[in-house]
Amino acid sequence: MIYSREYALKDGSTLLIREARPEDADKCLAHLSAVAEESPYLLITREAVQRITLDMEEELLRKRCESESSVMLVGVIGDEIVCIANFDIMANPRLKHNASVGISVRSHHWGKGIGTCFFTTFREIAENNGVKNIFLGVYSNNERGIALYAKMGFKETGILKNRILSGEEYNDEIVMQLEI
Repeated sequence: MIYSREYALKDGSTLLIREARPEDADKCLAHLSAVAEESPYLLITREAVQRITLDMEEELLRKRCESESSVMLVGVIGDEIVCIANFDIMANPRLKHNASVGISVRSHHWGKGIGTCFFTTFREIAENNGVKNIFLGVYSNNERGIALYAKMGFKETGILKNRILSGEEYNDEIVMQLEI
């Protein structure tokens, strides 16, 4: 999948959403390291990011670029990667009309409309690839995320009790679905 599109953000800056490339590996790792520190709502931890080598990230991005069923997108403002997102179509022939998504935005860019731009992009990719359902999981206490997903048309379809362990605390995961 190849994707590239520009969006005007609420603050007047321009967001370029494009496919992540192997040469983005260092900036992707820097982004992951930063968001692992900034947000309590991501499954990846700082320690997990530290174990990812530059070669490992380059290989992951290379494979993503070659994939016909998944794409890793970056959101770029200037020369900074401010968002990374995944769009993964299910491989099973009986499930290939479904996709899952994940997104992480740097905290100093929250509230600018980046999430809305990415979910518009997800819908476009789904429509162009025969996807009928987009699924995501969200921490039950991530009110900001839940509000964004609901605004974009996602509906709660289930709760996985005590699914996520954060430190010493268990959190429920809400499964949400967008029907295209």
